[in-house]
Amino acid sequence: MGCEVFLFVSPFCHLLALSTLKFAYELNTSTCASFFFSFLEAVVFTSCVLLCQVLFTGDVRFNVDPFGDHPDAAVWSALDRAHLGAHVATLPDGLASEVEEGGRNFSMGQRQLLCLARALLRASRILLLDEATSAVDHHTDTLVQATIRSEFAHCTVLTIAHRLDTVVDYDRVLVLSDGKLVEDDSPTKLLDPEVYPNGIFGTMYSAHQQGLL
Repeated sequence: MGCEVFLFVSPFCHLLALSTLKFAYELNTSTCASFFFSFLEAVVFTSCVLLCQVLFTGDVRFNVDPFGDHPDAAVWSALDRAHLGAHVATLPDGLASEVEEGGRNFSMGQRQLLCLARALLRASRILLLDEATSAVDHHTDTLVQATIRSEFAHCTVLTIAHRLDTVVDYDRVLVLSDGKLVEDDSPTKLLDPEVYPNGIFGTMYSAHQQGLL
């Protein structure tokens, strides 16, 4: 049985973002999903960090600040908070260093961190994360998770994740199975066997803790 876990931290209710997210994934193609996420970034105060990263042919600065709205110091700050500044500083041209098509001259983890830096610079009210740190090591993931919690504390955060231990402190969890919503509650309640005996999220989390998932 395949399950997707949608989690979000929300001081507000953003139905547009949630509905578009669901629609993009029902199409079941990364191309269509990336298109809708890019559309969201363009028309609303939304930032997206995806498993399939959206990067542009150009330089590092253009990828973090595509509209040129911020000074170099702000771009460097975003890169540092995304834990990519040290790497960019080693590149011959710094912020002017080339990003090849699809970011192919950066590792997958570095491409994800570039997208995170862009989201940090935008200071969006809605953040969509789809396996945003799946390609980084455990130490970097821990640092990034701390950054997300501190930098986006004022935001609505919608997350699709399989590293369940990184999202057990979220406000609400939605578990989908075969396209249907099967569980919807706080992580605390979903992990309580008295409230959800044989619950899907509880079972997945237990397997994750044992290294089976």
